[in-house]
Amino acid sequence: MNLLRRLFRKRARPQSQQDRLLALASARLTLETVHRVRPTGSAGICFRPQSSSAFETLLADLPGLLGIAQREAGTRFRIAADDYGTRWIILKDDDFEDLLSAVQLAADTFRERGFREQLLAAVFPFRSEPDFQGKSTLVVWIYHFRRATFYPFIPRPNQKRDTAQELAIAAKMEKDLPVEKTLENWYPLWGIPFLEETT
Repeated sequence: MNLLRRLFRKRARPQSQQDRLLALASARLTLETVHRVRPTGSAGICFRPQSSSAFETLLADLPGLLGIAQREAGTRFRIAADDYGTRWIILKDDDFEDLLSAVQLAADTFRERGFREQLLAAVFPFRSEPDFQGKSTLVVWIYHFRRATFYPFIPRPNQKRDTAQELAIAAKMEKDLPVEKTLENWYPLWGIPFLEETT
């Protein structure tokens, strides 16, 4: 067991709301075997910046913390901004458990420093195998930190989304994931800064 997973286990608080994030580890198997979509090897945490010295200290400390994940598990990271004024921690790792552990580690750091409210969402892209026309489907599972629920987001060109497919896959995943029940909370996330890298 590497250091990252030991840190993750130490921080784990079974049955707590934030640990509902970890349901994706087992749900991934259903997504792969039943729905034929696989993790792209990337994930992101979207957060709202705050103008305070304490928050600046958190941002300064994040590279050191995430560096542990990079050294121990090979989880690469970078921090980026989008066009909507929010910022992203972008993580890459072909090992999905390590990727999920790094997301949890970063989110726990925000909470422990008193910045729970700055956390907006964690994003996990999955992609299907290309069909006979060479086209594949991107399914982005979004974890809403405040509500501790997941919902699917299937973006289409020109800022459109495939709501019918989102509803269909959500209905089939309700046994595996805490799916958000209120459709009004299925916010589209446009401009995710690393989605184009998953193609």
